[in-house]
Amino acid sequence: MMCSRGTIKITTVQMGLKLSIPLRDTARQWEHPHPNTGEIFPDEFLPTIVLDGKDPVLAIKRWGIESSRDGKLMRNARAETVDSLPTWQYHFQRRRCVVPFTGFIEWGKTEWSSMDRCLFSLDEQAEEPMLLAGIYDETHRLVIITTEANQIVAPVHPRMPAILADKTAMEIWLHPSNTFYGRNDSLRALKRLLVPYQGILHTRPLERVA
Repeated sequence: MMCSRGTIKITTVQMGLKLSIPLRDTARQWEHPHPNTGEIFPDEFLPTIVLDGKDPVLAIKRWGIESSRDGKLMRNARAETVDSLPTWQYHFQRRRCVVPFTGFIEWGKTEWSSMDRCLFSLDEQAEEPMLLAGIYDETHRLVIITTEANQIVAPVHPRMPAILADKTAMEIWLHPSNTFYGRNDSLRALKRLLVPYQGILHTRPLERVA
């Protein structure tokens, strides 16, 4: 299941300026673990957008939640069941977040080879952040929500991260008024956001690395 690798090619200060979001001190002090490639791996700390009161801020959380069953690191939650599985249900109701990757990487069969690393981005040259829907737990670890792939990603992989369409969608996703207990209107509002991305994604092959 993807998403298992992301990229962040800008600093948290640049990210805050691009998104017009203030930074907590921890975000301002964050150092990229792989500045040469920009890649972010599961179990690493990464910038994350959360609510501070009623306003979004850029904070730092850690990618991956350990399974209580076998201790394995879970990277993703499926959009189709994130609101109903006991593992995710409470976090979906109360602890939603946004992961601002500038790109995500997937492995799969492409026009270039039978198994390639592919980078998907909104605009790699402009280094625009894409807003990935996520949820986090009480230890400030997160998972990224995935949905069915759109027509751009599908030739490489059957799933993709749930990319929120814009800042309005991000506000709906984060807003506490969409915290619910059995409220069908809130459920529908949130689930409508977790669909294959309708905009344009750019893709290119990446060199293999160890």
